[in-house]
Amino acid sequence: MLNPTHLKPHAFAIATAWCASSALTVRPAAAQAQTVCQAFTTATLDCGHFSTHSIANNSFIIENNDYNDIGQCIRWKPDGSFCVSNAPPTVGFPNILQGNVFSNGPTAGWSPRQISSIVTWPVTWTAGEKPTPTGAWKAILDFWMTTYNPAGINVFQPDGTELIVSLSASPGSTPDGLNMLDRAFVGGATWNVYAGRFSNPSTGTSWNHIVYVGAFGYTGTNMDFTPFFTNAQGQTGTGTNAPLGACKGATPNSSQCLDPSWYVTSVQAGFEVRGGGVGLNSNGFTSIPNGTPQNAVCGRIASGTGLPFVNPVVDSCDARYELVLQSDGNLVEHNTSLQTVWASGTTNPSFPSSVFMQSDGNLVIKDASNNVLWATGTFGNPGAYTRLQTDGNLVVYSTNGTPLWSAKGGLTSNAMLLNGGWTKSYDDDFTLGLQGGNFLLIVGRQVLWSTGTTTGHHVVMQGDGNLVLYDAGNHALWSSGTFGNPGAHLVLTNDGNLIIYSASGVVLWQSNTGGN
Repeated sequence: MLNPTHLKPHAFAIATAWCASSALTVRPAAAQAQTVCQAFTTATLDCGHFSTHSIANNSFIIENNDYNDIGQCIRWKPDGSFCVSNAPPTVGFPNILQGNVFSNGPTAGWSPRQISSIVTWPVTWTAGEKPTPTGAWKAILDFWMTTYNPAGINVFQPDGTELIVSLSASPGSTPDGLNMLDRAFVGGATWNVYAGRFSNPSTGTSWNHIVYVGAFGYTGTNMDFTPFFTNAQGQTGTGTNAPLGACKGATPNSSQCLDPSWYVTSVQAGFEVRGGGVGLNSNGFTSIPNGTPQNAVCGRIASGTGLPFVNPVVDSCDARYELVLQSDGNLVEHNTSLQTVWASGTTNPSFPSSVFMQSDGNLVIKDASNNVLWATGTFGNPGAYTRLQTDGNLVVYSTNGTPLWSAKGGLTSNAMLLNGGWTKSYDDDFTLGLQGGNFLLIVGRQVLWSTGTTTGHHVVMQGDGNLVLYDAGNHALWSSGTFGNPGAHLVLTNDGNLIIYSASGVVLWQSNTGGN
């Protein structure tokens, strides 16, 4: 008899620990209680109006930009991190800047980049919330473009496009009161799109304004931002309620929100706060125009990145194995003979799906609505990465090289197997899979062991040590009964035996199918 106390009522109940995007880290439902700016108690306090601080040999500028308010305070560090310690009465924008805008900059080594010449633009940033801030706020990355080459010019108000990527926001916040015009799948995630034309009466300058709002709420990113530039070139702002109507392109009859002949003059990462935002903190900002994407290393899905939406493939370094996200949403590894080596079993009718190596160490597959379909369960290992090895094994490694999960050899703690998915022994002779609702171990066409079920939906090697088979309604169909052993894992041996070991190596359960 199954003990319901040790069966998770929903295998996807741990999705809040899994969820995050390529390159994007999803904001949890609630932040843990923590002192405001706890990590910044010894940092420099700045309450100056429009004050700036050059850091990293003037490579970046921290701005306590509180627009027209007085009273906003931040605590900042020389590494570029900062925390909002006191909110402005109405509106502010504390941020870290690279480039040349509003008479700040240019930063060291910066030169304007023409849109048409940009191949990649990797950006990393973590926008923390501790505790959950009050008031209205948005965590944004803000790219400014000019219609001319601003090299050698002290830029104040750009006249081209302001492209904003809003990672997260307080409930109910909308981009400057604009109406949503489009929903776009960009960089492996879904974004609500707002656009139109704005002006600055004090300078007489007008510009296009386009905003991408994350559909899920992200606290961090590590991704290439050029897909946003590409998408913006196809947006017009038609139907907008912006002050000056739709976008204006480079030619009189064009309403293109971004023209490839224009230049990026700056990028800022920060928080637009309106009477709140205390506790918002910025960490780890990097921006490398035409930099090398992290996945340039063969066979690797780096931390904070994912498989691209276009041609979602990674090859082993010897090109004998390929991991591909199929058009049906199934993540499949196959060899040069197109024989399937491993599959996630995530056939998904709501394709497109996405594959992300989260910054917390978890490899996840998500549907178009950001629902987690499958995960390795390796969260809690910041910086971990996935490697498709030349021996055909797909492995998640920690930063010190410790294997955390493997597509072969069984199921690690917190790992799961979906109906249609399988894992193999290291010598490829034995297959453990969930097929037709039955969790079974086979060699060739011979079934060595099975649960005898027909409605199984997913198997989880739970963190409490219990191996459990659930149906689609998350009712337990079968269990190994090995709960109470945190860190236990399932091993598929090369002689065909299934064994659950405790974290200390004690045998807790086995199928007794060895010797084949």
